[in-house]
Amino acid sequence: MKVNFNVNVTDFNGAEVKVNDKVVSIADELCKIMFFAGTGDRMSNDEKYLAYKIGRKIANNEQEYTAEELAFIKDQAGKSLAAGVYGFLIDVIEGNMK
Repeated sequence: MKVNFNVNVTDFNGAEVKVNDKVVSIADELCKIMFFAGTGDRMSNDEKYLAYKIGRKIANNEQEYTAEELAFIKDQAGKSLAAGVYGFLIDVIEGNMK
């Protein structure tokens, strides 16, 4: 499935979300999540390597993802992101952006 994660997060009013005056990018947030996946969570070495490979794909602006990769992204992001950012991510994955 083709998904573009290089999107800035917006709030309920459509304003870009910023942290320390820097716009929050879904790609940047996912790369951090994938890079540190398994740190505080029990995760197999295969899952850690999958997280690494997905993070590299996102960082390189690749847009083709398998269903397994997207399920893994949703699972890991759900453990780390606030509801507003997680919901935004799901809208990006499912093509619900307006």
